[in-house]
Amino acid sequence: MRIAYYENEYLEECAALLQNVYNNEQWGCNWSDIKAKKYIEELSQNPRFVGFLLLTDEEELIGAALCHERTWWYKDELFIDEFFIAPSSRQRGYGSKLLNYMTKYTKEQKLAGLTLTTNNLIVADFYHKNKFHDHEIYFMYKGVESIAE
Repeated sequence: MRIAYYENEYLEECAALLQNVYNNEQWGCNWSDIKAKKYIEELSQNPRFVGFLLLTDEEELIGAALCHERTWWYKDELFIDEFFIAPSSRQRGYGSKLLNYMTKYTKEQKLAGLTLTTNNLIVADFYHKNKFHDHEIYFMYKGVESIAE
């Protein structure tokens, strides 16, 4: 098992893994090949993008964290835009290993910490186990497709 930095050569594998993780009943997504690739490409174009890939000894991609460093009033932080582990590789400590690596990176870069948002309470237990704390932030959303003019 090793952790590598994201490179564009992993785009296809990352997009396929993202689809594998999110296109199901738990998440209710329907990522197409084209949209998944475009989404990851857009994330990676952030000037302060940093991506971490979890690879098996056989170089199979089983996890990814797509992040960016961002300016904050106190001290810059690492914001996790996407974090996903292959369903077949869950419950083995791989997600925690990836978060530990990212924590080490954050300390080395002298960042304040790691932040993220999630819309799935099932995964909140995983983050709590890894010493993330709830914070009083509201994520607001307004869909526009079904709103009458």
